Amino acid sequence: MNIQETPIENLYLIFPDGKPVFPNTITVFYNGEEKFLIDLGSKPEVLEEKIKPLNVSLRELDYVIITHFHPDHNKGTWRIKKTSPKAQVWLNDKESNYIISWEKFFEAYGFADRKDLQEEWLHNVGIPLDFKPYVPDRELKPFEKETIGDLELEFIPAYGHTLGHMAVRINKELIVTGDIDLTNFPWYGHPTSSLEEFIESLKLLIRLEPKYIITMHRGLIDKDPVREIYRYWNIVIERDKRIIEALHYYDDVEKLFELNIIYPRYDFKLARFFEEEMIKKHLRLMCKNIRGKLEQLA
Repeated sequence: MNIQETPIENLYLIFPDGKPVFPNTITVFYNGEEKFLIDLGSKPEVLEEKIKPLNVSLRELDYVIITHFHPDHNKGTWRIKKTSPKAQVWLNDKESNYIISWEKFFEAYGFADRKDLQEEWLHNVGIPLDFKPYVPDRELKPFEKETIGDLELEFIPAYGHTLGHMAVRINKELIVTGDIDLTNFPWYGHPTSSLEEFIESLKLLIRLEPKYIITMHRGLIDKDPVREIYRYWNIVIERDKRIIEALHYYDDVEKLFELNIIYPRYDFKLARFFEEEMIKKHLRLMCKNIRGKLEQLA
C-alpha cells in the first residue's frame, strides 16, 4: 500500500517502502487546489512515483511543512527546489537555525565535539537518508494558523522530542503529531530534548481532544486516539519505575547506562549516547518533582 485516504478530503498518507519505523517515515500529502506535504518521509523522486495514482506531480507542490529537523523527516529536503520549484519549506522557529549548517546541526544533536559520533551518524543515518543542511523559507511560530485550500492549519508546539518539534492541527479534528508517534518507543535523546516538555505536549494533545491522529511512524489512528496518548505516556512512566528499581541495587548512577533500560541493545555508540541522555532526563525530573513535594511539606 503506497497511498491511504484520510477522513479529510484530498488528504492522503504516502507510505514509505518497508514498514514505517525509523529510518522509514510516512508523508502526509494534500492534493487540493493548493498542495502541501508534511515531512519528506521518502526522497523526492520516490514520492514523485508514489503520488502518480493521484494524477499530480511534485512540480505542483506549494508548501513543504517539516515537523522537526530529524533526517528521517527530511529526506532530500535540501534539493526539493529541483523537483518542486515553487515550494516553500516551512520549519519551526526553534530549529530553523539548526538546519542551516553541519556545525549547528551536530550542536543540536549534542555531539559537536564528538567526531566519532558525527562519523557514525553520517555513515548510518545522514548519507543513506540523503540529508544535508538547507535554509527554510519560513519559520513557524507556536499556535500560528494558516489556511491552505479548504483546510485550516494550526501549528501546535509539541516540544520535548526535539527542541522545536511541532504538530499540525487540521480543521480542529485531526492532528498530525509527527514524532509523538504513539509507538512503543517515546524518544527524547538530545541534550536539547526535554522530558518535562515531552509530557506537557502529551497533556496538551489530550486537552485538544482530536478525533483523529496521524503519526509519522504509525499512520492514521481513528479509534480513541486519546487513549493511545495515555498508553504512550505510560511507557514513560514504566521507564521511571525501571530506573527507580535499578537504583535500589546500584549505588553508581553510571551503572544505569549499562542496563539497557530504554534501548534493548546498543548496536551503535549513538544508541548508548541517547540512552544516557534519556536516563539523565528521567533522573533530573524525578529530583525536581521530589523537591517540589518536599517544599509543599515544609
